Amino acid sequence: MGLVFHTPGTNVSLDFRPHSEMTLHTWPYSG
Repeated sequence: MGLVFHTPGTNVSLDFRPHSEMTLHTWPYSG
């Protein structure tokens, strides 16, 4: 389980996972 924060209008999200470091990643986004 983890918390995912997605920035509206972009394809950037912050993924906070309990068993790993905070990762900054991108995912397909169209809007």
